[in-house]
Amino acid sequence: MSTLQLVIGNKTFSDSSLRPWLLLKMFEVPFDEISVKLFQSDTAEKLGLVSPSLKVPVLIHKVDHDDIKSWDSLSICEYLSESFLDGKGWPRDLKRKAAARSIVNECHSDFPTLQKHWPMNC
Repeated sequence: MSTLQLVIGNKTFSDSSLRPWLLLKMFEVPFDEISVKLFQSDTAEKLGLVSPSLKVPVLIHKVDHDDIKSWDSLSICEYLSESFLDGKGWPRDLKRKAAARSIVNECHSDFPTLQKHWPMNC
């Protein structure tokens, strides 16, 4: 059992679940994937056990009998980059890193609108 658990929805339809999953896979960070079926009568009950926002994704890092939780795909990716990837989740060059962070944050803040008008279905 890994010290990392990633609670996600269906990767085919949940792009927010897919983002941290791809980062973990790309850098070969071991983790346990916990999939929760979304839009079911018991979804909120299941997510209530692990997710403060009742949404996916949620990263649970088990450390010394305590859980560190991070939710929202961007905060999860930031946490992974800092805690497990020695910052390699972002470009090393400061100019490129600043541009990358600006682009990601700009896109991330518009995702609800984008998702509403262009839902994901791989």
